[in-house]
Amino acid sequence: SSQFSVIKHYYTSDYYDIDFYNSTLGFIVGTYGRIVRWDGTFFDDKQGSSLTKNHLRGIRIFDRNSAFAVGDYGTILKWNGASWSNYSNTPVPTTQNLTAIDGVNYSCFVGGAPRNCYIGAAVGKNGTLLQFVSYVGGSDSWGISTKPDTKDLNGIKYYNETFAFAVGSSGKILVNRGTSILPPGTTLKRNNWYNDTSPPGFTENLNDIIFFNNLTSIGLKVAYAVGDSGTVL
Repeated sequence: SSQFSVIKHYYTSDYYDIDFYNSTLGFIVGTYGRIVRWDGTFFDDKQGSSLTKNHLRGIRIFDRNSAFAVGDYGTILKWNGASWSNYSNTPVPTTQNLTAIDGVNYSCFVGGAPRNCYIGAAVGKNGTLLQFVSYVGGSDSWGISTKPDTKDLNGIKYYNETFAFAVGSSGKILVNRGTSILPPGTTLKRNNWYNDTSPPGFTENLNDIIFFNNLTSIGLKVAYAVGDSGTVL
């Protein structure tokens, strides 16, 4: 059976999210801008709290040189492979609290040359959806997607560059069935997010979602969502 052990409490912050790129690069984010880095041997405080005092609630690593952390009051921090910085493009797309972030890498062409690109979105309060697209080593573009609803969004998961779910309060489920990929450098306005159907009469808050990929060989995409009061969809 699996066994968990307590790792040394380096700080007294509350932690909200964790992501790993590989065995030598991972990040934890939490209260008051705290970012803790895993370097393969130790967890170590790197910056975070010197950049913002806002709570950080989501982290997504795309490669060794590209990661985003999001949090309260529209906070977006970017990792460049050596250090974290405040999101440099102005204005910041929103002042709403951001609760989660996800995305995927995919192969693309920029200026006729093959690139490792990534696309994703951050979600938050009042139905906030911030779409982003970029390529490794290039500039990133963010934009506010059209809101299908104003309910709070708590979790998001991408299956690939053209299919994703977001979940939130009162059983809200949004789906992205994008039929085409906007090229890096595009000024993003929206990207095919629509209301999806919850079970009849279902109104519990949904807090996170994940894809289960073991059935892709027979053409099925399976996802599980979890929420309040023991909810599993």
